[in-house]
Amino acid sequence: MMKPERVDHLSGISDNELIHGTERKNPLSSLSDSELICRIEKINEKERDAMLRGLLHLAEIDRRRLYLSLGYRSLFDFCIRRLKYSESSAGRRIRTARCIVKFPEVFDMLSRAEVNLSTVSLVSEILTTENKESILTEIRNRSARNVKMIVSRHRPELCITDHVRPVYIMKKVPDPKVMGGKKFTADVGGKKSCTSDSDDSGEHSCRDTDMSGDLDNTLSRVTL
Repeated sequence: MMKPERVDHLSGISDNELIHGTERKNPLSSLSDSELICRIEKINEKERDAMLRGLLHLAEIDRRRLYLSLGYRSLFDFCIRRLKYSESSAGRRIRTARCIVKFPEVFDMLSRAEVNLSTVSLVSEILTTENKESILTEIRNRSARNVKMIVSRHRPELCITDHVRPVYIMKKVPDPKVMGGKKFTADVGGKKSCTSDSDDSGEHSCRDTDMSGDLDNTLSRVTL
């Protein structure tokens, strides 16, 4: 049985017209400025309400561990494969859902739009019963960037180890005749070492050279 087409009560525009309106005339263009703002505010309220109810459902699914009986490895796996969330969106929702279970006052702040999924997920791992009042007060109506700074004061960022790789420089090999028979070395990919013979024949030879010793010495001076 087909569902009846829903019509927005504020504008009289159906969902089908909104979705496919770009193929013809934009149906929203007929709305006045005040109607458009009123409509987006109503949509935003419904979206927030749906998000809050979704968090409560996720928390209950997590408590029951229903995802296991459905064949998913974790709640994260369930959110991505079953609910079609992106990885970042799933992570934020799971951290927030678990946070509101431990700290119900966070749910109230979400309902008042004083915090959002991003800011709650950032502080979820540092909130304790001892610091919750001060931290929640501090992050109220703050941007994610500011909340990151607040979190960094309570838990410094993990030290990220630098990855070092050798960089080889191609050097132009000089003419042995110009060098006057002197020995020279050319670093070509760190694989070849070329020296000129000391005689006057003008010929030079190339041999494979183990550059691992030089690389080890270089890496030993790098602080990881």
